[in-house]
Parts: sequence; structure tokens; C-alpha cells
Amino acid sequence: MRTISQVLNKITVSVSEYASLRRSTQVGRSVIAAAQLSILALTSWANLTPEVLGHKPAPACISVVKASLFCVDTSDDKVISRFIAAGILILVIIGFLPAVTAVLHAWVAFSLSTSIGLPDGGDSAAAVVTIIIIFITARDTRLFAWGRSDPIWSSSVTDGIAWGAWWILRLQMAFIYIESGLSKFGTAEWMNGSAMHYVVRDPSFGASGPAGLLARGITNTAVGTAAVTWGTIVLEVAVGVLILAGPRARRWALSLVIALHLGIIIVIGLWSFAGIMMGAVIIAATPRQHLLIAPDTGAAFGPEVSEKGVESSIGSPTSENHEPNLGANQSPTATQIPHKDQRSMIICVASKSQ
Repeated sequence: MRTISQVLNKITVSVSEYASLRRSTQVGRSVIAAAQLSILALTSWANLTPEVLGHKPAPACISVVKASLFCVDTSDDKVISRFIAAGILILVIIGFLPAVTAVLHAWVAFSLSTSIGLPDGGDSAAAVVTIIIIFITARDTRLFAWGRSDPIWSSSVTDGIAWGAWWILRLQMAFIYIESGLSKFGTAEWMNGSAMHYVVRDPSFGASGPAGLLARGITNTAVGTAAVTWGTIVLEVAVGVLILAGPRARRWALSLVIALHLGIIIVIGLWSFAGIMMGAVIIAATPRQHLLIAPDTGAAFGPEVSEKGVESSIGSPTSENHEPNLGANQSPTATQIPHKDQRSMIICVASKSQ
């Protein structure tokens, strides 16, 4: 029973420490939106919806796909719907009404993933990730997400929803990268370490320019080809594992993702795919809050507090006055003071006067 209580306390601390309003959340949303905007701005609608294996050009407006923005627009060139989608993505990038634009962003992501002829993995991932972001940003009442906000306490329900959505996003991204890495073992070229030799020389997506010369030079040797091929698998699996770990490990996961996808951009392109995946991991790797105070008990949470000798307390006052748990040699009173810095609340510890 005590173990269950400890687990629940740990979850409660984690929920309280999660800071969904940090700017890194908006950075991730903006990167995803910018990647999708590049698809609409740099590719004609005819190239987005080619005939595939004799089938009519997309979108196939049947079943749930009828809800796509590009099915609502019945024109052939989709100019109006493309402008609407671009406008929504621009609002996401500037951070306008994040709780509202998160819903609209999910609609655009769904529309892109279901309405273009050859969606890639990034488009499909964005459709799922943007739905999760709706719940992460649901309690964000700011006019602009780039602005600073006073650290206010939301209800335990909205805090829990945001934290739960964040964990679902972490699990989703972990699954994507681990599955991507492990599934490569089912292909002979990845198993024997020769896959990247063929990837960089692919006539459609292969490397070109100075980066192509370098990539082909590296993959001209057996050692270089094997290192790049198996290194890709190691990176993907490592990202999936690290993103489920603590704040420091998640920072490593983010660094590896940026390195991996910048390499993909430089060698074979896939800008939009890389942007979507990096944006999603930026949000998933968002660190927890460093310092929070419960309004009812004054209890302090977070690593900064524990380092100063204040023990975490989850609604367990030590006296009738609901004073927080303190170190053995301390007898201060914790007072909650709102501060303009969105990252934390300040704990003011003053000696008790009798």
C-alpha cells in the first residue's frame, strides 16, 4: 500500500512540475507548422495530387476524409483552401490564441495527411501529434504563446490532462523512432550494413551537390557505409529510449534528433519531414518545471527545492496551519509569491516569529 502511495505521490509531483506553457512548446508547434507551410508554399497542387497507379488524383473525399479542408473546397486548384490552411499555419507560428489554433492546426494536419497523393511519414505523424497538442495547450489562455505569463495554478484536472497528453506524445515519438530503427533489421541491406550506399545514390532522393560528393565518398568504403548505416539505427533507437527518461536524457534525445534530421536534410532533402519530427520531439522533450508551490498547503516541489533541504509534500500538512514539510534544522514558513517569470514561482522562506 505504501508503494502505491509513493507512486501516486510521484505522479502528482510530476503533474505539478510539468510546464506546458514553456516557450519550447510553442517552438515545437511553430517548427511543425513551418514545415507544413513549406509544403503548401513550395509545391503546386498538381504535384501534391498526382495520379498514383491509375487512380484518380487525390483527395478521395469519402468517409472521414470528407472533413478535410481540401474536400470542403470543391474547386480544382484548391486555391481558397490552400490560402486558408496557410493562414492557419501562420497563426500557429506567431502563437496567436494557442488553445484555439491548436484545434485548427490539427484540422490542417489531418487535411494534408489524407488529401495529398503521396503523404510521407511526417504528414502522418503530424496528424497524430497535432491532436495530442490540443490537450497540451487546452489550458493556455494567452493571446500570444510567445508572450510571458504569470505562473498560475490551473485545476488538477487540466494539469493532469496536459501532463497525460505530454506523456502520450513522448510514448508516440518513442514508438516511432524505436519501430523505425528495429524494423530496419528486416531488410538485408540494413542488416549487412550496405543500405546507405544505395540511399545516397538513389536517382530520385539521393544526395547531390557538395553534400552528395561527401556522402558518396564516405559510402565508397565498406567501413564508412557500415558506420553510417548502423549508426542510423543506433541513433533512432537511442532517441526512442532517451525520450522516455529524465530531463537530461530528453535533452540528449533532442540533440540526436536534430543531428539526425539535419543530416537527412543535407544529404537527401526531406525538409518538411525533418521539420515535423524535430518539432514534435522539441515538445516531447520539454523539461519539467523546476519549482512549484501548492496553493492549499504551501508545499514546495522540484529539484531546486530538494537541494535546499525542503522535502516534497503532496497535500500532507505538518500542522493545523498547513505548513510545508521542512528539513530537520529548519522552521520557516513558505509563502507563495506570484512572479512575472513563467518558469517558476518564488518561495520566500522567513523565520517563524513567536
